[in-house]
Formats: sequence, C-alpha cells, structure tokens
Amino acid sequence: RDFDLICSVKESLKLRNKIYRRKPRFRKDGYSRGGMAMIMVRDFGQIKNIIVPLFYKKLAGYKNKQFLDWLETIGSDPIVPQHFKFIYKIYKDGFYDKPEIIKKYQ
Repeated sequence: RDFDLICSVKESLKLRNKIYRRKPRFRKDGYSRGGMAMIMVRDFGQIKNIIVPLFYKKLAGYKNKQFLDWLETIGSDPIVPQHFKFIYKIYKDGFYDKPEIIKKYQ
C-alpha cells in the first residue's frame, strides 16, 4: 500500500530518487511494525525546484513550522553543504513568493 503511494508521488513529481523499502519488524515488547516505503530527496536541483515550491506556504499548523524551521536550518547548520545554502538564500530573498513560482506548483 505505501509502496504504491510512494511510486505515484515519485512519478507525479518526476523525482529521480530511489524508493526504499523496509520489511515488517517484530519487537521484543510484542508490538509489530508494518513494512514501510520511503523516498529521500537529496538532489539539490530537485529540492530547490520541486520540493520547496511544492510545500512553501501550503502547509498548515505544526507541519508549516517544521518546514520553515528546516529552511532556516539549511541556512545556519554548519553540517549542511555550502551549495545547499543557496536554497536558504533564495528563500530569504523572496524567490518562492513570486507568483510564477507559486502558480507552477499549484
């Protein structure tokens, strides 16, 4: 179920990333965890041109706060590669507020 959903998301967003699958896990406490599918977007261009415009100003509540915190972290975390800090710079400069950017991802 999750795998099919993640495949659909990957195809509709035209992402080039691999889909990772985890097998169901059974814990010592008696609880079982179902299988899981996930996609990790690590490509600079895809984050800048697909992921950020897709979610920018479209999330509500705590998810919006997490997203904006993530953008701020990109700009301030010394572990983040220097070229990724460009995403933070254009976010702060208002690039993602431009109507043509917003319209493209609606």
